[in-house]
Amino acid sequence: MQNLTNIFLSGKEEDDSEEEFVEQRRTFHSDLDTTAGPRLQTEEDPVYAVVQVLQKGDVFGLQDIVYSDQPNLSLISNGAECIMVRKHFYLEYAKEDTLRVLRKETIPYPSQEELQDYLQQKLDWDAYRHMTLSATVYEARSSKVQRLRADSIR
Repeated sequence: MQNLTNIFLSGKEEDDSEEEFVEQRRTFHSDLDTTAGPRLQTEEDPVYAVVQVLQKGDVFGLQDIVYSDQPNLSLISNGAECIMVRKHFYLEYAKEDTLRVLRKETIPYPSQEELQDYLQQKLDWDAYRHMTLSATVYEARSSKVQRLRADSIR
C-alpha cells in the first residue's frame, strides 16, 4: 500500500527561525499545542480540509516562494518519508532557469477564505442531502403503511 501525504489547512504560523536543521520524526500529535489553560471549542475540535494529496516525487511549499500571500498549511505525511529543504537555502542555490520554470508552472493554493467557502458549501450540501433523503424515506414508509392499512380494512 502506497503512503500518501496530505496537505491540511491550519491556523498555525510557520517558524522561519534560522535554527540548524535537526533530523527528527514529526507527527501530527507532536505538533499539537499541549499547553495548559482554557481552550476554545475550535481548539478542542479543530476542522481540517485536505487541500492536496501528494504522490511519490511531488513537492510541497514552492508556492510560498512564488506567491507571497499563501495560507498557512500543515503537511501530514501519514508515515511517508519527507525531505525538508529550507526556502532560503533553495533560493540561494536554485538557478534562474529553475526559478523561471517554477514561476511559470506553480499554481497558488486557494486562500483561507476560499477554502472556508468550499467547506461551508460541502457542509450545506451534506445537510440538504441528509434532510432530503430522510424526508423521502419517511414519505415512502408513510405511504406504504397507509396502503397496508387500506388493504387490511378491505
